[in-house]
Amino acid sequence: MGLGELCIAPLVQEQATTLAPKNLRGVVMGIVMLSLAFSNLAGVAISKFMSVPSVNGKINYLESLEIYKEGFLKVGIFNLMLVIVFLFFFNFIHKVVTNSSCTKN
Repeated sequence: MGLGELCIAPLVQEQATTLAPKNLRGVVMGIVMLSLAFSNLAGVAISKFMSVPSVNGKINYLESLEIYKEGFLKVGIFNLMLVIVFLFFFNFIHKVVTNSSCTKN
């Protein structure tokens, strides 16, 4: 975990338990922990994917620029695809959240 994750994790966990319905608090906390695990796994995969090779301890800076350019382009395209998927499921998520908040009150 990075410093930012260590600072924000307690706040996320508190909000997850506060906002979740009583019968789903364990499930929501599991989802929060699972998302942290997957983010760490994704970080390892991205760092291996974008590693810069060195020859005798020296790095070719032009080659590293190409590796980073291609890597960040792929990360950006992946994030754009995630946004499209989330927009596709927006109505379903909105209905679930609205029904949950209506039954909570």
